[in-house]
Amino acid sequence: MGSRHRRASSYNPSTRELLDEAEDRNARLNDELRREQYNFRAQQREMQILQDKYARLKYHHDGCRDLQAREYDYLRDIKTLKHKLREKEAMLDSLDQRHRLLKRTNCDRLRHSDVERLYTKLKESEDARAIAEIRNQNKDRAVNELRAQLARFGFRVDLHKYGY
Repeated sequence: MGSRHRRASSYNPSTRELLDEAEDRNARLNDELRREQYNFRAQQREMQILQDKYARLKYHHDGCRDLQAREYDYLRDIKTLKHKLREKEAMLDSLDQRHRLLKRTNCDRLRHSDVERLYTKLKESEDARAIAEIRNQNKDRAVNELRAQLARFGFRVDLHKYGY
């Protein structure tokens, strides 16, 4: 009877393995967050350039009222992305604190439910990253639409150096 119990428990990953997996996922998420932050800053710079170009267009073309609405949408998207980024950073800080706490405690006293909660938070963070990626794709599409509209007004927009 005792050997059957040991055999059944051999299929369950140890707390150390779960903690190592959580550390690996945490490191990968940190890397992804840094990449997202870099992309976000690049898009902010790009947005500032587009806003400057828009201001010049607005001066020359008073009839382009819908461009002003698009600018408002872009600013709203930036605010939303900033908010999501702050939420993601806060979640990552929370995960880092939890991770440090788990490392400090004795491995024998770690509870499996704590590790499961950590996995759940990591999954939520991955979902948030996927949402941010979709929003970045939507923003790229909007930038391309704006560039096309500016081209229809006779303005040449060169965004190749910004990745468009």
